[in-house]
Amino acid sequence: MFSIILEIVTFVCIPKYGGFLSIMRTIQYYPFFLAGYLMKDKLILIKSHKYSVSVLGILSMIVIVLTSNRLQHLVLFQRDGLLELTTNANDMGYLLTFVYRYAIITCSILVSAFVLLLSCYNIIINNIAYLGRGTLFIYFGQTILYPFANRFFPELISSLLASFVAVVILSYFSMKPISKYFMNPITVYLT
Repeated sequence: MFSIILEIVTFVCIPKYGGFLSIMRTIQYYPFFLAGYLMKDKLILIKSHKYSVSVLGILSMIVIVLTSNRLQHLVLFQRDGLLELTTNANDMGYLLTFVYRYAIITCSILVSAFVLLLSCYNIIINNIAYLGRGTLFIYFGQTILYPFANRFFPELISSLLASFVAVVILSYFSMKPISKYFMNPITVYLT
């Protein structure tokens, strides 16, 4: 509850989110990170409500597709607070923008639950989900490697090739125990 309240308060009260160290984006996604951690090994809860999750997940996908627009993109991937979203991006007003934002976020959560449910019954989706566990390592690794690739491979084609090779290598290491030393150093050293 604290993470959700913190996210809502910062979205409403901070007039300009800004991009400094992505702190506001971290706060925005904090409830998702926390829920993902808490729901680890609790897939049985989603499976026990598979009919409801399936229906709501499909309806949510339809809502997301039908309401797809620039505002939706800003709502899901933005760094703007409520004031910025309302004044810069749309004419809906504060209340409708607030409701729209959290309706889209709720739909996204339901779609995620539906995908998790599908992963239980489909080996391909399950394997993709397994590989997805290493995406944070890949994300941070590519931000470290990007300046080198950009410096030593300035042409577009060579840069794309270097990026592809880096992602393949990072994907490989993301499934190895060494990635835990980079992503969870305190936990690894305490245990």
